[in-house]
Amino acid sequence: MQEFPYVLSEYEEINPLLYKPINSTQRIKYTCFNTSLNYIILGSTSGSIYLFSRKPCSFIQLIPLSQGPVSRVLISPDEKTVALTTTRGAVCLVALKPTPKLIATSAEHIHEQVNCLCWNDNSSEVYVGDENGKISVMVLSIFTVNSMFQAPACTLMNLDSAVVQLSFSSPLLLVSTVTRCYICDTVQEQYKQIGNKARNGEFGACFYKTNLTEDKSTMVTQKEEKLANRQGSFDFIPEGNAKVQEENFPQIFCARPGSRLWEVSANGIVMKTHQFKEALAVPPVVICRPNKSIYSRIPPRVYT
Repeated sequence: MQEFPYVLSEYEEINPLLYKPINSTQRIKYTCFNTSLNYIILGSTSGSIYLFSRKPCSFIQLIPLSQGPVSRVLISPDEKTVALTTTRGAVCLVALKPTPKLIATSAEHIHEQVNCLCWNDNSSEVYVGDENGKISVMVLSIFTVNSMFQAPACTLMNLDSAVVQLSFSSPLLLVSTVTRCYICDTVQEQYKQIGNKARNGEFGACFYKTNLTEDKSTMVTQKEEKLANRQGSFDFIPEGNAKVQEENFPQIFCARPGSRLWEVSANGIVMKTHQFKEALAVPPVVICRPNKSIYSRIPPRVYT
């Protein structure tokens, strides 16, 4: 029998609780979900979204929408707004507080398949990437929340292939496509390619954040105030011309074929290649799910 140094176990079974609001109908199905510190939210084929509290898991509210079946949903970092996309390519912003309501819709990706949504750190912008390599942004302001103005939306980049992942660490946006990875400075409105070797597949990239890098949030927030006046498309810059102060930003890791990772600086320069072929060859640990039979094997404790 194979021995494991630890056991992975589900905290609790929540599927019955999540499916309870749609158990009475066969027509509505869940299509996507997202979680935050306090919420679980699910999109559906009806176009509506279902909001649950996370701890304890309980149904809060149905938010009815008529934009079409929901394909992706993402809660903002401050948990006040939900961004969602539909199967026809519409991008919507829904305010959760004080009263749930649709506050903005973008048609930048209409009739296209949206693959990625990504909020910035202060919940003022959401970035959108689609199957054709287009990346757009929707800007959220107090005027948008109060329904005084529509949220501005514009296209930032048209890249070489489908966008497969977006990641944000102010003021940098990390973009992964099927063939390449790009680092974008949202203040300077510039972007550049990471490394020279192309790839072919759904390989992502992410920021590795630490407590030291999180201390820069105030400085970056001041820079982000300029973003409301963005002119439009970002400019592509050649390698070596980036102006980011690397010590102020987290490390970047980009997935590569062959179980490898690139370690990258904030200026998009590949510093090191890590190999994980041997580590990933280890079989995964079995997940133990709630089962009364497990506990029935434990002998009862006798008190005297």
